[in-house]
Amino acid sequence: MTSTASQRPYGPALKHLRYQLQLLHRQSGEPSFRVIAQRTAKAISHTTAGNVLRCDSVPGWGPLELVVEALGATRMPSASCGLR
Repeated sequence: MTSTASQRPYGPALKHLRYQLQLLHRQSGEPSFRVIAQRTAKAISHTTAGNVLRCDSVPGWGPLELVVEALGATRMPSASCGLR
């Protein structure tokens, strides 16, 4: 079990990343999670695409990059919003 002291409180940074991803998703016509997965040549599943877009926790860099590219962006949202 992970202690709460070792977990980083991403709060505002995660909220900003979530906002940027939702905005990008809307701007790209709100494709379904399955369509996003297909655009990655199935490098990620539709479930992973949904998890990245919901951004309930910090997504891995690889899946985040694939989703952003599948949505047609030319750069990552806000230089990863300070999440490390």
